[in-house]
Amino acid sequence: MLLPKHVAALQTAAIGIWVLASLMLVAVCTATIVHWVRHPESASRHHHDPAMAPFYGTPPMALMTVGTGVLLVGRHLIGITPAVTANDVIWTAGTLTGLVAAIAVAPGITIRDRLRVLQPNEKRNYYRGRGLVPADLAGQLGKAQVLITNYHGFLLRDVKEVNGVAKTTRRILLAGCDDDPFKETEDAMVSRVLRGWGHGGHQRQGEIMVFNDEAHHCYMDKPITVEAELEGAQQPDVEAEERNVDARVWFKGLQAVARRTGIKTICDLSATPFYLSGSGYKEGFIVPWTVSDFSLMDAIESGIVTVPRIPVDDNARATGVTYLDLWERIGKLLPKRTRRDTDITNWVPPAELVGALDSLYNSYERAFEHWERELAPLDDPPPVFIVVCPNTAVSKLVYDVIAGTQVTMADGTTRAVPGTLPLFRNSQAGVALPRPRTILVDSVQLESGEALKKDFKESAAVEIEALKAQWRLRNPGDDAESLTDEDLLREVMNTVGKKESLGSDVRCVVSVAMLTEGWDANTVTHILGIRAFRSQLLCEQVVGRGLRRRTYAVNDEGRFDAEYANVYGVPFAFIPTDRPIAEPKPQSR
Repeated sequence: MLLPKHVAALQTAAIGIWVLASLMLVAVCTATIVHWVRHPESASRHHHDPAMAPFYGTPPMALMTVGTGVLLVGRHLIGITPAVTANDVIWTAGTLTGLVAAIAVAPGITIRDRLRVLQPNEKRNYYRGRGLVPADLAGQLGKAQVLITNYHGFLLRDVKEVNGVAKTTRRILLAGCDDDPFKETEDAMVSRVLRGWGHGGHQRQGEIMVFNDEAHHCYMDKPITVEAELEGAQQPDVEAEERNVDARVWFKGLQAVARRTGIKTICDLSATPFYLSGSGYKEGFIVPWTVSDFSLMDAIESGIVTVPRIPVDDNARATGVTYLDLWERIGKLLPKRTRRDTDITNWVPPAELVGALDSLYNSYERAFEHWERELAPLDDPPPVFIVVCPNTAVSKLVYDVIAGTQVTMADGTTRAVPGTLPLFRNSQAGVALPRPRTILVDSVQLESGEALKKDFKESAAVEIEALKAQWRLRNPGDDAESLTDEDLLREVMNTVGKKESLGSDVRCVVSVAMLTEGWDANTVTHILGIRAFRSQLLCEQVVGRGLRRRTYAVNDEGRFDAEYANVYGVPFAFIPTDRPIAEPKPQSR
């Protein structure tokens, strides 16, 4: 800390505090060692207890704090040379005890892939790229083991012996069984997840730190009692119940790792550290173990994110704002999951949906003109328009309307149906463009790492072939056929808005389900929600896909120029004035 004036009394006080902290650190470390020597079983239970284990993460922080103190104030007491030596030793000890091993757990493959920058051997790792580790300690990073996984890795998989067994036979064999013998055990799952870390057999390793990214998805839901309902907790709907199941997998997976291997400490990271609807807790309540919360409004006001612009009024006679509460107007008019005979030739989109698409597209045209004039010469990627749909049926129809498609006529011939939005068309004069401008992705399936469903692969067959052709051009000599369809679409989705990449030319993304947290394209300027948003937290998450700024260059006044994301169909109330304002009462005379 830099003080405006040199005050001797403050320096003396600082030295006294550092000496006290050093003595406390020695006392705590000594007590810990004595506890392990005299009561090893009790110490082991504490070390592997998920509630107690986080406290073992404090010694590395304490070591580095005292190490910093010895250089800042301790040098006045012991001299500069001993202080520098002590600082190097203590900082190295603190760094090594904190980085012996770490697990980063993410909710999906998109985030898992993005977190590769946390691997010390990654070419563009953040430790060096962002100066997170002092230069004199950078060499120690090679001793750190970092495993990045998604929670799907904690799912118990089928054992090899059950491969090829029919589902009916399996149900017969499992009749009356509480446990499924065809699933791997929790110990086997932990060994699989930690494979390559030397965790075979019954070996225990208690130096693992866990970082949960998007940690609001990692929890154990609780039964909703009458008291909880009175406090505002809501019964889970189908979507919330699916979310609860996934959260249990993540939470129980970490419990299994703690029991089998040991966890030193867990750090939860989330931009929305709140309880979700249907979790058994009141939605929106901040989780009680939150240490620091920098809210979205703080981020908007400080200019470090884009400003979301949503419809606040219109001239329709109906109550509410049509393009804000879009799902309420059109939800019942859209097809369900099975399309059957519904296609672009016989589907009439609701008028409100057509109006929302046209209005938002007109705004996109202006953003695109600005990009062509100012940013394209700099080789920056184009602005991106994303559409969030509820199911495959709706997404395919919307995709066909936007980008165009080929339809088979009654006589067996095909006819090209051009897209209604020219900048998003994937063909010109009936000929497919070599680089698709619009892509169709199934977010849920891509995140899980599972194979895409047959109906989705059929919907995106032409697009996938075009992407393979583009892959061959960008990667001459590589075998595009060895890539799965999932690999290609995931690579495109992960690189939207990235220069010289497979997704750099994408202008529009039509998504089945929400584009998840961690999809960090910074070129999103327009968002259209065509699905139900039952909570403000869900609204904040989907709006968050458009909050990343394109540039952090400052203007002549040393400030950021404002950047905006235009959002329809997401009833997001991020400031009180978003709510309808009552008409003023007439003045009495």
